[in-house]
Amino acid sequence: MATCEIDGCNNPTRSASMALCSMHYQRKWKTGTTDPRPSFDCCTVSDCTKPTMSKHKPYCMMHYYRIRRNGQLDLPTKDIPELTDHSGGYRLKYHPNHPLSRNHSRVYEHRFVYHAEHGDGPFKCYHCADVVTWDDMHVDHLNDQPDDNRIENLAASCPECNMKRGAWKVKTTHRQKSVRQITWQGVTRCASEWAELLGLRAASFQWRLKHWPLERVMTEPRGSTGPHRRDILAT
Repeated sequence: MATCEIDGCNNPTRSASMALCSMHYQRKWKTGTTDPRPSFDCCTVSDCTKPTMSKHKPYCMMHYYRIRRNGQLDLPTKDIPELTDHSGGYRLKYHPNHPLSRNHSRVYEHRFVYHAEHGDGPFKCYHCADVVTWDDMHVDHLNDQPDDNRIENLAASCPECNMKRGAWKVKTTHRQKSVRQITWQGVTRCASEWAELLGLRAASFQWRLKHWPLERVMTEPRGSTGPHRRDILAT
């Protein structure tokens, strides 16, 4: 059997009627040429030193997937809003190089405003005067409005003081989400709120609801017998 017609190749031809061996025949069928595939050790994109995905691919994994997803080596440009709304009424400011962004592209607007005015710190807690830094401090909204980021409405706070100030918010949220809402004289509140207003224990108020009509529950004063509420005695 004759040998392959490619210079330097001594493999036998694929068949008597063919001039190429199986390797060069398959190479020409797939790529249109009998020349060997080029090999690459480093990504061919300018200024990129990452290794290629394989020795026959000219791109690293990052640039390969950019072409696959976007059809181009450069990232597509898009308009990024300077401010975006976040949960709880807070807002995020786009600022990739800000020291408070923590390797992200955004930082809370109220923290951005406070840092721009007062710098890197350290600071004293507005409520207890403990020393705080950006690693552990909160920026407190004095009027409890998370979208009011005027510098005069912002204060440094230690986590303990900030959470104590926010306890009523958590309590209010839970009460608003309560499935047991009671309407009396046009006012709707949850059971624990009515119990607090009437000077009753929550368990006593629930007992009243179960055994008494609503009008009696809401109008009959607290009895003189039974255990006394500590918070009532304290007042």
